[in-house]
Amino acid sequence: MPRRYTLLILLLIGLLHTTVLFTSQRYTDGDESVIGIMTQHILTRNAHPLFFYGQAYGTGAALESYLAIIPFRLFGASSIALKVVALSLFWAALVMAYTTARFYLGEQAAQWTVILFSVATPLIEWRTKMRGGYAGIPLFTLMILFLYGYILESDQKVWWKYLLLGLAIGGALFNSTLHLSLLVAIFVHSLFVSQRFYRLSAFVIPLGMILPLAPLIMHELSTNYTHIHYLLSLGTTSLAMEDVCNVILRYLPCFFVGRNVDAPVSSIPMLEWVEYGLYALLFIWTLDKIHQLG
Repeated sequence: MPRRYTLLILLLIGLLHTTVLFTSQRYTDGDESVIGIMTQHILTRNAHPLFFYGQAYGTGAALESYLAIIPFRLFGASSIALKVVALSLFWAALVMAYTTARFYLGEQAAQWTVILFSVATPLIEWRTKMRGGYAGIPLFTLMILFLYGYILESDQKVWWKYLLLGLAIGGALFNSTLHLSLLVAIFVHSLFVSQRFYRLSAFVIPLGMILPLAPLIMHELSTNYTHIHYLLSLGTTSLAMEDVCNVILRYLPCFFVGRNVDAPVSSIPMLEWVEYGLYALLFIWTLDKIHQLG
């Protein structure tokens, strides 16, 4: 498809997302309502939340509540104004997905990436959900992958690239500790596979990480590491092949059911299995394509 169709694709996707926002996704659930209350308290009571109210976790919820100040001031407090933040983060991720795909695979692949990323069933609900960091996960993930790949594909001895990567990593960790698995994978790859990072990066990347994590670091130092103690209290479990199979064959397919946020999924219709299979094949094809380019 010619590049001039990109704007048309984005326009149609924007109309789809706006329609969904004002119809099936216009109401907030419990977690989202808490974030709305946090935003109201920031505006009216000069509150400065760092976690979900009453919890020792959920810095992503605090981040979302601060971002919601903008639409609350512009349009007033409402569920739509709150969800506009999540949708805006999704669109920022959409831009990053397009940029990343175009950088590695070309314009046509970038256009298809935008289409598939925008209409995938698992994201119908999640792209408007303010649930404490989940809305920002795609954006931070794509930012980190793009910056890491950009460093590997260009002159490695440019300090500001590592600073940007550090800022993205720090922002991702503040948003959600679910990014830890991605960061471990990148660390292992940079250490044993690419082997292209130089000594200055060991200083610049942590420096960039400290800036977005500074509020959390100050909190931990002044409260005897309550957040870290909470994370450690969750414990760890061993990962067996049976667990991997359950994720692939039972957990991930549930996201392709229309209502997949809170409602338990007892059975998965055939159409959802087909969509899940298509995306799985596309994922495998993408990995093969990247391997060929490498």
